[in-house]
This record gives sequence, structure tokens and C-alpha cells, in this order.
Amino acid sequence: MSPKGVHAKTAAALAALTLSFTGVVLTPGVTATESGQDFTSQAVANGGDGKFPVYRIPSIVQLNNGDLVVSYDGRPSLRDAPNPNSILQRRSTDGGRTWGEQTVIHAGVPGAQKQGYSDPSYVYDAEKNILFNFHVYSKDAGFFQSVDSDDDAARNVMSAEVSTSTDNGKTWTHRLITNVVKPKGITGTFATSGNGIQVKHGKYAGRLVQQYIGTDSAHNGYAYSVYSDDHGATWHAGNRIGNSFNENKVVELSDGRLMLNSRNWGDGVGRLIAISDDGGVTWKNQYLDTALVDPEVNAGITRMNPQATSGKAAKELLFTNANNSPYNWQIDVDRKGQWINRITGNVRYSCDNGATWPVSRVYHYGPHAYSSVTALKDGTFAVAYETKTDKEIRVGTFGREWLKPFCANFAPASVSLGAGESTSVSVTIRNDDDVALPAGSMRLTGLPENVSSELVATPALKPGESATVNVKVTATKDIVADTYNVDATLEAGQYSLRGSVELKLTAPELIALTVAGERSDYTRDIVAKPYQAGEKLPFHWSIVNNTSNTLHIDSAKGPEGTEIESCSGDIAPGTTMWCSTSGYVVSEQEAKQGYLDATLTLTYTQGDNQVTYPVTRFDQNLGKRRMLPAAPTPQPTEQPTQSPTPAPTASPTATPTAAPTAVPTTAPSPTAAPTASAVPSASPMPSASPMPTGRAALKPSPLPSSKGSGKVAFAGNSGGSRHGSLAVTGVAGGLVLVAGGLVAAGGALRSGKLRDYLHRH
Repeated sequence: MSPKGVHAKTAAALAALTLSFTGVVLTPGVTATESGQDFTSQAVANGGDGKFPVYRIPSIVQLNNGDLVVSYDGRPSLRDAPNPNSILQRRSTDGGRTWGEQTVIHAGVPGAQKQGYSDPSYVYDAEKNILFNFHVYSKDAGFFQSVDSDDDAARNVMSAEVSTSTDNGKTWTHRLITNVVKPKGITGTFATSGNGIQVKHGKYAGRLVQQYIGTDSAHNGYAYSVYSDDHGATWHAGNRIGNSFNENKVVELSDGRLMLNSRNWGDGVGRLIAISDDGGVTWKNQYLDTALVDPEVNAGITRMNPQATSGKAAKELLFTNANNSPYNWQIDVDRKGQWINRITGNVRYSCDNGATWPVSRVYHYGPHAYSSVTALKDGTFAVAYETKTDKEIRVGTFGREWLKPFCANFAPASVSLGAGESTSVSVTIRNDDDVALPAGSMRLTGLPENVSSELVATPALKPGESATVNVKVTATKDIVADTYNVDATLEAGQYSLRGSVELKLTAPELIALTVAGERSDYTRDIVAKPYQAGEKLPFHWSIVNNTSNTLHIDSAKGPEGTEIESCSGDIAPGTTMWCSTSGYVVSEQEAKQGYLDATLTLTYTQGDNQVTYPVTRFDQNLGKRRMLPAAPTPQPTEQPTQSPTPAPTASPTATPTAAPTAVPTTAPSPTAAPTASAVPSASPMPSASPMPTGRAALKPSPLPSSKGSGKVAFAGNSGGSRHGSLAVTGVAGGLVLVAGGLVAAGGALRSGKLRDYLHRH
């Protein structure tokens, strides 16, 4: 499901890294193995293998007999439902070292009366050895086109199916449950892919729980559970929560409660969390966990020790996702030079039922989208994930030795910093583990552009001890005012720990407008078919009024003075104007060099004041440049190099503290629109192609009385997923331009009413 567009913000860019392979294991359909110490992974599906060009949406589970099964979509094209997609499966009988042939759970049917099956989610009843595979059944309507009906015969209704196997996934029967899972008022719904659970302990032990998302005519996003207390004979839909939920997962906590962890369809960067006291029937205490930085993508969550009944072992959780902000971008070599933000496969560890996540470890560099994670019977773990941008499904396995979990608590910290200033933030860490934490060093990471942090020493801490360190942070005069969620990163011996710090930057910028757009023929393969001299280059644009005043757009001129048609009139506060142009003709020089480097000019008026903002570098890829060569990728076990640890001027004193408390029963207060880049770059981005570098604070503000100066930061253009950005920040009341997304991260969808323009996943 497509993320809701919010205002354009870009934190520090991650390095562009590509896969490197260090070993080869030949299994059916597998060509290479990616390895790194105790983390190994294999490709189980490769797009273009002669069966399907696209593989997406993994789900993985281990059965009572030890078999590991992974399910995923096989797609004839990239499209989500409605599309004649098929639900596929592969099996490993040796813990993921080798994999059997690909089999079909439910095959799609092409043609005028097409049928499609997609987005699998396993739920395993270990008590009865029954395996369920929940998925979409589509005809002519997808999630946004489906109507308010549960009539499975209607082709404009997207239906819900569950397939059932009683022989370890070898044979399947199929059953439609749309009338159960689609409440009145819900137009589109589907089982969120990945994994459901069987409750192991307490009052609801044995219950099967699968999460769903539903949307209504206003395109609000609701999360709810579908559950069974009779081993899948009957299913029931629980109550809905929220209006900003997307694909959501569920995990059992040590105290019998369930935690919902969801892709966020609203403002802010992080994961939406809710709690259930009644086994998923109702949900409450909704909040945004900003520690779980996420580019608005599906993720995985699981208990590390599903059978544990008490103690720290019962509270340990794992969370996997693409650990990246929605506003950090990387060039994708596998996808013909397009920009992506679904990168960096990462696993996080919690020792307190998901209240905090002090350990974060990268298992895959480069493109990474959906993931599904599960605990294995031998004490190791398996994660199935998408990579190569919609082309490949991999399964990786790892153990505690690779993860290096450590239980530590970072107290909430915040700091305010003005342009051109330096200050210190106090960070308190407590050792909640049962082993000592070595001395080490700490700095802030994931900082926005033009902000830096010094490295400070940290003392050794015995179990129960805490220490407070002061970390100096400095801003140049060129910062953009906003609130950011960054990391306090502690390196101590073999452990790498992270806590969250709220960084508030203050600066005098006044931002009035956001413009988003890209070339209209975004499906064109500009590598196979680059633009030639004399061809017309079409664009479409959206202009968002971020002020509290009505503005009048006088005119907009595209490259080389090309008129942007029908682009004038009033824009009310918070609303969007849509414009397009098809008249720009590519010159011989532009065709030769492979890119367009021209000017966009927008003029608007309020009262007697008319302001014209030129964008002096609008860079549009025409097919012959802006694609980076492959760069060597460090293995997941490599750690970022730290500079020598300075001796602290006054060593922080370790003090004994009380034992940690359990996850709170009331929701923590949400923070404002944070972003962070949680993993430091291992190598810089090659300079041949600019990365998104600016971050714009698009808050309503009064208009300037005269033209303000501006600075330009190129951010590149996107492709099929339509998410790019070109940020131009006005220093004294200027313009933010976002180019490279149909409705890119420039605020065009912030009301949530236009999300149907975007691709569901």
C-alpha cells in the first residue's frame, strides 16, 4: 500500500552500496550465497528465471517437523492486485541451507476474467499441525478500487482467501472468508503479509491471530485482528483501531498482552504501535515508536524465545525492516539508475517487550523492502526479505552470536540547537543486562545535513549501574529548522547500542510552497530507450500551499521557459493545484549529454506582493547518465570505523539504579515528525550522481514581502515507485521544489485523500 505523502524532508544520505558475493551454494533455483560470519542468506526466487519476472512479498515459518517453508508472490508484472499473481512456496528440510523446487499454493489466471492471488501470510497452528496461508483474491478491483461489499462473485470486490494444509504445506484447500473479514463500511481489505501468530501462553493460549488492514471511502487506514479459537474452523473479526494504519504485524508479549506493530500511513517517521489486553479483539494505547525508523514499508516482528514463560527471555523481541527514513535516497543500479528509499536490511533487538530497541544490526546492504522473521527450534532465527527491487527473495539465518544482544536503557533525551550554535546533550544509559558493559565511546548519528557531533568517552558499567555523558553537537548557519529523531550511538567492546535523541533545530527560514513532479512517461525505460533530440518531454506537477493564507499562482514556466499548462489560480491553505506540460523539446546537446539541466520558474501573488522563484538546477535524467557504477559492499558484520576515543575531561560516574520496569501500559507521547538514519554509512556516495541532501521544514508561515534568496540541493528523479525529490530551500521565505515523484515526498498527499494515485506497495 502506498505511503501517505508528507512534507519533503531529507536526513543524511546513506552510502550507495551494492551486493558482493563471497560464496556459492548450488540449490534448485539458487545461484549465489551471501555470507558474513554467522549471517548467511540464499536467494530462493530470482525474477526473470523463466517462470516469473517479479517476485515479492515473503512469508516464512518453521513447522513441527523442522521444515522451513517460505511463501511469496510470483507476478507476471510489478503490479499489485488486480493482477494474475500466484502464491508460491519453497521448502527447506535442513534449516535453510538448501531449498527444494518451487511449488504453487494457488495459481493466478490471466485473461479477461483474470483471477489473482497475492500477499501471503502464514499462520501456523502448532497444536494441530495445521498451516494457513492468508492472501488476497482479486478480480478486476484492487485495494483502492474495491467497493463496500463482501460479494465474492462481484468482480469489483477484492476478496479474502485462506488456504489450509494439514500435511505440512504439501497440498492445499482454499476457502473464501470475505464475509467475515470485511466489516460494513470497509471498501478494501487484505491480510497483511508476513506472519500471524498462535498465542502460546495465558488466557488466550491456542488462539490463532492474523492482522488485517481495511480502508473506507475516505482512504483512512484501519488495523484489526481476525482470530480463531477452534483451530481455524471459524474466524472472527475484532474491532478496528486508528485511521493511519497500514500493513501491521502482531507479537505476543511476556505478560499476555499482544502488541501491534504497523507501517505508518500518517505523519511522522516510525512505526505505529497499539496494545491488546484481550487477545486481539480490541486495541488501545496507540503511539508512534520513533526509534523504529522506517521508510513506510512492511516489516517483521517475532519473539526470540516463543516458549519462554518468564524472565528476560520472555521479553526479548526481534524486529526486521528496511532501516531508513522515507526521506533518505539511494541510486538503484539494479533498476536503471532510479532512486529508492527502501534500503538497508536491519534487525533490532528489544529486551523489554518492545519498549526500547537498544541493539541494531545490518544484515543486508542495498535495496531491501518487505521482510518476515521467525525464531527457529535450534535457537537461531530466519528472515525472508525482498531485494534487487522487486526481483529477488532471499532467506537469511543468524544466531545470537552474530546479533550480540545487550539489554541497556537510554533515558529520553532532547536538545535544541540554533543556526551557527554549539551545545551539549546529556545522554544517560543504564546497564540492564547481567554482564558488564565495557568502556567505550558515544556520538550522535543519523544527523541532518550541516549538523555534527563530537565523540566522547563512556565508562564501563556493571549490571544495574548508569552513567550520564554530555555529547557536543554543532550546527552551521545553513541548517533547516525542524525536529529530528537521531541516535545516540554507543560503541563498547563487541557491543553497538543506540538510544533516541530528539534534536530541535531552529532557523529563520520561512517556507511557503511545495512543488512535486516528474516526467509523465515514468514507465519508459530510459536506458533501453533514451530521449532523442527533437522529442517532447512531458511533465506533471503538484503545488501545495503550506501557508495559512490563500495564494494566487500567476504562472509557472518549465525547462527553457516552457509553459506549464493550466497552472494558475488560487490555492487555499493546505490544498494542492495540479499542472502539466508536454511542450518541451529535447535539444541535441541534452540528448547527447543524457540529461536536462534547465530552469523552473514559479510566480505567485498575495495581496500586492508578487514573488518569483527560479530553480536554477532542474536535473532530469534522459537515459545516459545519473547511474552509478557498482561499488563494493562491506559484509554485514563489518562495523563503521570509529576515530580514537578521547579521554573524557571528567569521567562520568557509574551509579547503581533500580531494575527496569515492564513495558508501560499507557502509551508514550508521540514525537513530532522525526527522521533518522540509524546505520552510519560505510563508504561515501560516489560523486558522479548527486544524492538527495536537503531537508525542508514545510510549516505554514507568512509570506515574505519581497523575493528571498535561496539555495539548491539536487535530489534526483525516481522511477516506477514514484517517490523522488529535488529540494530547493528558500533561506528567507523561499520555495521548496520536489521533483522526481508523481506525488513525491513534498506534501501533495498529506491530507490522505489522494493516496489512490500511488501504487499499493
